[in-house]
Amino acid sequence: MTQRTCKKLLRLGRILLSAWIVVPLFCLSSSCKSGSQPTNSALAEDTDGNPELALLYAEDQHDRESWATLGPEDWKELTKRDRQRRLRVIEMMTAGALEHAIDYYHAATIFQHGETPDDILKAHVLATIGAFKGNDDARRKSAQSLDRFLHWIDRPQLFGTNHQREGEGPWTDEPYDRSLPQSIRTEYRVLSVEEEAQMLEELNRMDR
Repeated sequence: MTQRTCKKLLRLGRILLSAWIVVPLFCLSSSCKSGSQPTNSALAEDTDGNPELALLYAEDQHDRESWATLGPEDWKELTKRDRQRRLRVIEMMTAGALEHAIDYYHAATIFQHGETPDDILKAHVLATIGAFKGNDDARRKSAQSLDRFLHWIDRPQLFGTNHQREGEGPWTDEPYDRSLPQSIRTEYRVLSVEEEAQMLEELNRMDR
């Protein structure tokens, strides 16, 4: 695989992760793998919230840095780690260990990578609390998780933040109800309908 192709895949990966793609990601060449794993201190760099939760969040993100090179067995192991992280977050929530807005954002992201509609719904609830507490990323996560939950229950998404494809077909954001006004989208810190359409076009262009 050429360096140019690697760069295209990595750029595509950033688009996919930012949009919270809702379909499985498939195995690609290992020649684009990222560098060494960061240290625990680097992973838990956020000092405002719960440090253990910040570490779990950072591990969740690190697990997905090389998504384009993961094979079926890699995804199976990643899913196991995701499950373990969710179980630990549940323990922390039960113990009242989530306090700051960033804690709820971190917990929401971990549940965003769940396996059931209930997991995704928990992500939405957690993100919304983070938004109530003033975290703008949590506002966006609230919209993203709602879109993903709607996808899971076969309803049109409202913000256009999730993209999917069938086989090797083009990426799409359908079904998608575009009726929400821009004023609402702005409150949730998501892209405009036009900007989402441009991102989808770029996603399909990069995938050629």
